[in-house]
Amino acid sequence: IRTATNSVHAAVGPPYESAPWETLEKEVGAFFDAAHPDLSISLLVSEPVIETAPETLFDIAEEHVTDVQIRVLPQLPVSFDVIDQTVTTIDIPHPQLCRDRIGVVAINDTNVVDEFERQFQQLWDEGAPLLG
Repeated sequence: IRTATNSVHAAVGPPYESAPWETLEKEVGAFFDAAHPDLSISLLVSEPVIETAPETLFDIAEEHVTDVQIRVLPQLPVSFDVIDQTVTTIDIPHPQLCRDRIGVVAINDTNVVDEFERQFQQLWDEGAPLLG
């Protein structure tokens, strides 16, 4: 997110659905700490993630970024980001620890980024607004 200059579309599902809030809190904090205040963030979160997060999640988001929208879906197949519609990052779940990731893959191939953006928009349209 540090490289983002305009927008971030983020989908948060596995592996964070199985993680306790203490683990997720570090990720959320790092995400928003790295965000520029005038960045536009669309955050799509699965219900299991929302169930572990305290209501202060929304405070954290609004403290760091002026344009943040959050929507929720019952489930998401994978966690990924589309940054400035030029880069897609995909979280790779740990093969043995279902509540952790082993790494993140960044892809800047235009066709792949466009496909992830299309998928994000479709999921976004299905999500229920929580904030924004």
